[in-house]
Parts: sequence; structure tokens; C-alpha cells
Amino acid sequence: MKVNAPITEVVGNGWTQGWTNFFAQLVLAVGWVRGWSYKFTLGFPSVAGNSQSPGQYVTIPGTKQGDAVTVTPYSETAGILYKGIVTGDDTVTIYAINFTTGAIDPASMDFRVVVIQN
Repeated sequence: MKVNAPITEVVGNGWTQGWTNFFAQLVLAVGWVRGWSYKFTLGFPSVAGNSQSPGQYVTIPGTKQGDAVTVTPYSETAGILYKGIVTGDDTVTIYAINFTTGAIDPASMDFRVVVIQN
């Protein structure tokens, strides 16, 4: 029987081996099939009040529509939430959502994108 690592960790992301092992065990315990963790640098244009930015597309090989996505910025941008959706095979689209009434121009920053295949 061939066993794949349950979570693929990208080199140079700053995670310790202990955290990688913890998440690998978590993935196995809850029955997830596979997972990916990537770091991307993204820059969003100004986002009008009460709206969402155009999507920023990132490539994560192996992902499929319906997989769960978590997007975590490395810095806070007051008034902005970030979400990700697998929009096609190997493609995750990240959005910046402005929940205030005024326009916000988010700074370019690093994001952790974690995808779990159910």
C-alpha cells in the first residue's frame, strides 16, 4: 500500500517540524484525504466600500473544486477580510473583502493558504 503524506508543506515557510507533524496527525485524525500549505505574496488593488476585490489566482497543484480553503494574511489590514475558493483544478482564487463604507488600499503582503481535500 502506498501512503502519501497527508499534508504537503512548502519549503521556506517558517513552520517547525513539530507543527508540521501536528497538522499531519490532525489531517489523519479527522479523515481528510490530503492537504497543502503554501505561502504567497499578493497585492490587491484598492477595494471600494462594502465590496470585494477582483480575484487573485494562485496555482496549487492537485486542488479540486469543493476543497476547503483557509487564507491567513501575515499582517492585519483593518476593514478587510480575505477568503479563498478553489475555482478550478489546481487554481485557488483569493479575494479581499472590504466590510467598511470607505475604500481601502491593502498593502502587498504574504499570505498562508491552506487547502484541505475532503
